[in-house]
Amino acid sequence: MAKRFKYALKNKEESENGIVSTKFAAVSFGLFLFGILLSFFFRGKAGIPLGALGWMGIAFSLYGFVKGIQSFSEVKKSHRYSVVGSILNGIFTVVWFALFLVGVS
Repeated sequence: MAKRFKYALKNKEESENGIVSTKFAAVSFGLFLFGILLSFFFRGKAGIPLGALGWMGIAFSLYGFVKGIQSFSEVKKSHRYSVVGSILNGIFTVVWFALFLVGVS
């Protein structure tokens, strides 16, 4: 009878910077939703507070994107959160800059 081999994957720890990147994506998304609510309640006249909120959103998403890219250099770690955080922060950065350019014109 043939020998049966059992293979098991070792659970790797998550990359710390990947988790940080994903948290910054969540914060940036939260700021985006808060900005929508703020604009709704002020009926489009929120001006400077919305601008400051937008710059904070850009800063958080850029920092999260950089942290996500840096997390790929961590060895023997799972990069699941790194991928998710990098992609989401990249998307949020583009969306924030697009909103900024719409507001400038």
